[in-house]
Amino acid sequence: MIDTHVHLLEPDRFTYEWTKDFSALAGRFDLSVYQNASRDSGIQAGVFMEVDCEESSEEAHYFCSKAEDPDGIIRVVVAAGRPESPEIERAHIFTTNALQIYRIP
Repeated sequence: MIDTHVHLLEPDRFTYEWTKDFSALAGRFDLSVYQNASRDSGIQAGVFMEVDCEESSEEAHYFCSKAEDPDGIIRVVVAAGRPESPEIERAHIFTTNALQIYRIP
């Protein structure tokens, strides 16, 4: 099974201004927390979806590096792409572990 919409929060690494008014989103929800929570679910792969942090390019690079781990659960990254932005035309495609990762450098 593939989880097609994985959001992770790493407040020690990235700034999520929009979460400050939501106490349920306080704290860390990183890959290890996700894997522990989904351990018995049958999920074998996941698609990381950006979380709208202040450092969107750094977030994209960070999670793309996670997707390069052949034993990792994150296999595809959708990050740092704003369809309304002219920069979307500069999107690069990287093939990793037989899946495609889309990102803007």
